[in-house]
Amino acid sequence: MDTSQDFHSIAAPALVPHRLARAHAGLAFLNRQRVGTGYFPSFISTQPDFSDGTLAPSEIFSSALILICLAESELKLSSHARLLDKLSSSFTPDGFVHFFEDRALLPADVDCSVVVLDALFKNGRRATPSMQRALDRIAANTDANGVLRVYLDADPLRAKRVDAVVCVNALYTFSTLGRERELLPSMTYVAEHLAGEQFDSGTRYYPSPALFLYFASRLVRDFAWAERRFGALLRERLQQRCRNTPVSVLELAARATAASNLGLVAAEELRMLADAQGEDGSWRASPCFRFGRSSRYFGGECLSTGFAVRALMAENAAQRVPPLRRFGTTG
Repeated sequence: MDTSQDFHSIAAPALVPHRLARAHAGLAFLNRQRVGTGYFPSFISTQPDFSDGTLAPSEIFSSALILICLAESELKLSSHARLLDKLSSSFTPDGFVHFFEDRALLPADVDCSVVVLDALFKNGRRATPSMQRALDRIAANTDANGVLRVYLDADPLRAKRVDAVVCVNALYTFSTLGRERELLPSMTYVAEHLAGEQFDSGTRYYPSPALFLYFASRLVRDFAWAERRFGALLRERLQQRCRNTPVSVLELAARATAASNLGLVAAEELRMLADAQGEDGSWRASPCFRFGRSSRYFGGECLSTGFAVRALMAENAAQRVPPLRRFGTTG
């Protein structure tokens, strides 16, 4: 496929009729969810189409991702403040976050901890001394090569588990606070994953390369060091992926948002995403992450809808990183 047909410099509104109305219909769907004092519901399935999906135990991560998507879209939920307070209360005394609200189900992990921090920062909450101390511990939680380990417990069975998307998310939060140079081996690991043959197979916890593109594009968008190190190859990888269809609605949203973050517009992705919206304003459940290498996928209508709203609101995306960090000279 000719990539000139995939990417354009025209604005998203010209590609998606009633773009803002569609995005606000998605927001209305999210507002109708009975979050109460908990989190958005998510589902577990052994099938990528979630045909056998079952309600997952209450988990924190999906709600943090949705709040990041909405913050970057300059949108808020009616339950926004309650959800932020809930995220703030999810930290352990050590400053870490577990995936599930029931902490006995899984140990605390780096991905949840840094993504929840990012959600709080994106929504105006400030870093506290305890958060900074938690980042000290995360930076020290590395394998023999100095790459961040996913889990923060001492179980030797998990000691070698690393993931390129987890490293990207940690680099984003550390960069927000000017601490990215503490993670230099993880930068190298991300660069090797981006350039390597294994890229098309996804990562241990994120089966779709589109999710890597999405998270890495945020890093390149907001930090000059990341643009220099990853920008050119990331754009090349994105154009390669946009030749691959069909894909899930969440992958469409991730690719469209990644394109926007990299100064492009993924025209076909936006059109397909708009066509996939349900009558209730939602987008159907799609895999976002999985339980290790097993075929157990996590996702849900709420998470897909949060990503889709973010993609449709691309022209309104807010960059909430202090300019000195965004245009810094860290190499």
